[in-house]
Amino acid sequence: MLSAKCVSRRVWALARAPCGAASFASKRRTRSTDASTLLSSAGQKQRQQLNRLRAALATESLQQMPLPAASAAVQNPIQSAGFEPLDADAKKRQKEFARMLRQKEARHARVKHLPLFREGSALFRRFGERTLGDYDNLATTSFDGPIAVIHSEQEELEHAAYLREQKVVGVDTEARPDFRPLKGKKGNPVCLIQVSTLERAFLYRLQRGNPLPPVLQELFADPGVLKVGHSLSDDFRLLKSSDLVQAVNSTVDTLYIAHKLGCMRPGLKTACQVFLGGSLDKEMQVSDWEAPALSDAQISYAATDAWAPLRVLLAMIQLKDTKELLRTKSYNSSAQTIVNENHDVLLGKLLSFALRHQVPKME
Repeated sequence: MLSAKCVSRRVWALARAPCGAASFASKRRTRSTDASTLLSSAGQKQRQQLNRLRAALATESLQQMPLPAASAAVQNPIQSAGFEPLDADAKKRQKEFARMLRQKEARHARVKHLPLFREGSALFRRFGERTLGDYDNLATTSFDGPIAVIHSEQEELEHAAYLREQKVVGVDTEARPDFRPLKGKKGNPVCLIQVSTLERAFLYRLQRGNPLPPVLQELFADPGVLKVGHSLSDDFRLLKSSDLVQAVNSTVDTLYIAHKLGCMRPGLKTACQVFLGGSLDKEMQVSDWEAPALSDAQISYAATDAWAPLRVLLAMIQLKDTKELLRTKSYNSSAQTIVNENHDVLLGKLLSFALRHQVPKME
């Protein structure tokens, strides 16, 4: 109950307010007040019309709504990632995909100003003090040669002669991301294997339960063919857990070399920034690799991820400190790892390959 004195003050304040001025309520007012009592009759009618309009829009089919011409040409990054927009399960993966991208950006922001090279290391001596932030404005680099997507043994035959001629290739694998892995649960199997030369790339789409096409099996098993990749132990672990291979011979891991040269965050994107002077777009890394058809963005990303380690290694060998770090690893069917540290032979093979393909010098 308001006292007479309070009422008098309230009336006096309202009388002094200019015509049309709003009377602002206290921020402490409770929200339990019925909104309809605060609106005039005309305001209530406007509110009712607005509610009816919202209800109509909510029930209208989105497919019937016209898309502006300018927006139609822009490809949705989530659709590029292979997630079907109308699938209920895919909507959950869309949210996880967006969450993963935000986490990657946050991780980069946390470390971008920290030292990138160990003090006194080969990379520190070559480039001096650097941080990830020093490479933020580099142009994106990607594979720009022809890319063949292979679904079967018959399609592989078209490229068999070319593949059998190769002595040094880049390799990588992809699996459908498991955004919420359960402890002890087996991860999704490898569904894509990428093989790249400096000129051409081959993407093998694998069907669950089917063996690898024969030429790809030969390439993995051949000790005379160098398979260059980044974090190859992870790739081989995925291949083994998917029951796709028994042995992979003569692999060279650029992650190991980058770490030994002094890079404290030796991911493939960082390696490309340091050794190639270009950055990688990693947005498609956690996309749906089991989608019925790969998007152009996925195809470009997959080819680049096999090609980039090969280019990085050919830049690495231009540093004299790299020679003593060169080695090959072979993984056999008994889960043993055989390391060959014949540096001179491996360096000679890589230098010959670089000269034959006229690889540019590292800046």
